[in-house]
Amino acid sequence: MTKKKSWDNWRSGLLVLVCIITFVWAILPIWLDGIRGGYDPNFHMGRIMALADGIRAGYFPNPIGYRYLQGMGYGVGFFYGNFWLYPAAFFVAQGAAVEQVYTVLLCVLVAGAMLSIGLTTVIMTKNLGAAAVAIPAYVLNYYNVSVLFGRAAIGEAMALIWMPLVMLGAYAVWQGWRYDW
Repeated sequence: MTKKKSWDNWRSGLLVLVCIITFVWAILPIWLDGIRGGYDPNFHMGRIMALADGIRAGYFPNPIGYRYLQGMGYGVGFFYGNFWLYPAAFFVAQGAAVEQVYTVLLCVLVAGAMLSIGLTTVIMTKNLGAAAVAIPAYVLNYYNVSVLFGRAAIGEAMALIWMPLVMLGAYAVWQGWRYDW
């Protein structure tokens, strides 16, 4: 094995190790202490439950959530997109507990943020070492930690997935990569 190949394997292994440690560190408070926060988790779990109720009743898509305003309903899906909540709602409609599904959803969002910043960093820098630094810096920053554990807000957690890809798109335009975006 050449020295370059050995170094590349070492950096790949380091990146995988950094990803595992970062993921465990990021989700550990959720698994140990449960979902914290005030209005956000209750609001989003209510959205998931409203979608699950609609799925059970045979409505798809169901834009009116009847778990709001004392049963009168509210078109929360008009302002907050429901597309990304339907997988969670399908699990809840099948009988899974909404708190457990919400916890898994938060973990999936952490993994998605790690993947998007890692992919963006590797494409922009062509350096796995840079990705090994960027992933924990992005996922374990104060804002992300406060979003996940202080408020358990999935809307902002979803935005953390898309922002690196938006940056990558702007970089691709700036570089003149015609066929990338």
